[in-house]
Amino acid sequence: MRLTFLSPSSLIAHLPQATLPITSVPQLGQLLSDEVEKCLLTKLCESGSQYSERFGGTWFVDIVSGKAIGRWEGCIVSVWSQE
Repeated sequence: MRLTFLSPSSLIAHLPQATLPITSVPQLGQLLSDEVEKCLLTKLCESGSQYSERFGGTWFVDIVSGKAIGRWEGCIVSVWSQE
């Protein structure tokens, strides 16, 4: 994500999917929260994938539901974000 100030009161967020004008502090807070959540879930998935390879398991992140799920040797780990 990249942020651009056009003027002291005009902020634009450049995302891979869209360019959004930011019109309020709560909107900016929500956008930053969503991006951090996505990054953390992705890192969690990458770490889980590295570890699960050693144990013959699987690990993935479902971005739509906000869940990271790992399975190996009959065990299931499910991590989800709270909204």
